[in-house]
Amino acid sequence: MPFDSPLVLVLTLFLTACTAAPVGDDTAGLSSSLGPTTDSGTTGPVIPDLPVTGCGLDAYDWVSLDQVGQIVSVEEAPELSYGVDTINGILKMVDLGELTPVPYGVRAWRVRYTTQDKGQLIQATGYLALPDVDVPTTVPVMLWNHPTTGFTDICAPTNMGITGGAYALLMAANGFAVAAPDYLGMAGFGDPSGVLHPWVVPEPTAIVALDSVRALLNFLADPDSGGASNVIADPSRTVIFGASEGGFASLWADRYQPAYLPQIQVTGVIAAIPATDPLALATIGTTTTSATTAAISAALSSMADWHDTKQPLSQVLQSPFDQTVPQAMATTCDGWDDVFQAASAPDQIFAADFVAVASAGGDWAADYLPWSCYLHEGTLRDSTIPYQSGAPVLIVTGEDDQLAWPEPTHADIPVLCEQGYTIEHIYCAGQDHTGAAVAALPKMMSWAVAAGQGKDPTAGATTCQVSAPVDCTKLR
Repeated sequence: MPFDSPLVLVLTLFLTACTAAPVGDDTAGLSSSLGPTTDSGTTGPVIPDLPVTGCGLDAYDWVSLDQVGQIVSVEEAPELSYGVDTINGILKMVDLGELTPVPYGVRAWRVRYTTQDKGQLIQATGYLALPDVDVPTTVPVMLWNHPTTGFTDICAPTNMGITGGAYALLMAANGFAVAAPDYLGMAGFGDPSGVLHPWVVPEPTAIVALDSVRALLNFLADPDSGGASNVIADPSRTVIFGASEGGFASLWADRYQPAYLPQIQVTGVIAAIPATDPLALATIGTTTTSATTAAISAALSSMADWHDTKQPLSQVLQSPFDQTVPQAMATTCDGWDDVFQAASAPDQIFAADFVAVASAGGDWAADYLPWSCYLHEGTLRDSTIPYQSGAPVLIVTGEDDQLAWPEPTHADIPVLCEQGYTIEHIYCAGQDHTGAAVAALPKMMSWAVAAGQGKDPTAGATTCQVSAPVDCTKLR
């Protein structure tokens, strides 16, 4: 998708162009099996104690956790395997030498696994990426949540070769056992998903991501996993990392994790350029012509699809956009927003009533149902999911970001800290949406490695304060 594609291409260049300390060690560690257990310790059905999404959806029940995260199929991806010298050489070649030396070569697999959606057992796809080690080595776990690559199966990272796998490989080269989900509605191989990707919708985003971690650990627990058998995952050191849509996904996976995947311990969460308040972004998008204008139209389209809305999309999007936006999202990855070329202002895209309510600002969540409810669901500070994680969080924002505008996120930081979060914030001076994530990448990698080692990555940092703009290219 045009919003995030430059971010994806940074590491595409890195790997197609053919120092972080190691976080693994050479000792046997915890078992990587994460079969759900009852209070007595015996394996059995477990239903998560979590509310389900509302906003007019028909009632549904959670699928038992003993059914999710199961491996349906797995295939090695030899074209995504690189030796350590090759990785270090390419990083230097494309001016990312600050990320060297990486301690490991990498191997990767494509995996199809079970997960759930609105009470139904379904399947999803993703990458598994591991350090290439010759002796038993205990490593931390990483859940990597990718930036937006599109909204349908053809746009899934596992269907994009190295373009989709680059970040997962970089994390594995730094010593993590990596689960990298494609997200719901983005089946990269095998049977089609049959649904549009629900963009900026917390429940399906978090659930599919967390079940990919289950799949990773089940894969590593399988004695027939071949060369992966020397990698011993330590789920008590799990880092959640993502950028843009992946930053949104990471914050919500952290929110759901204690109740949905309590067998792991999250030691750090990195959310680069995330959207924490879609309601506020809708106000911006209806009053300012920017990337957010198109993004809100896409979000509303996918939200309506996932929520099985009974209301016509024409309540929020004018004709022909109520037809052309979902059609473009379902058929193309890049350039879908070309449908807006004939429009020069938000009031030419959105329905007049929606513009009037959304652009007024303030607390309008109850004034334009169900649409405001869909947006409000993604507002992290108001989540009905109790905050229980306690893991330190790094949030990166960009001063010139006109997609996930920084101001709403900055307003949320003190509120989230009042709820119990410990947040280190970095505000990248002069950087746009993609630029902030790229400029802060060395800092984020060192932060992730510290969290993976079980250290406090915020040690010595100021937390729970909005940062002044800084030159993120000089952060380490």
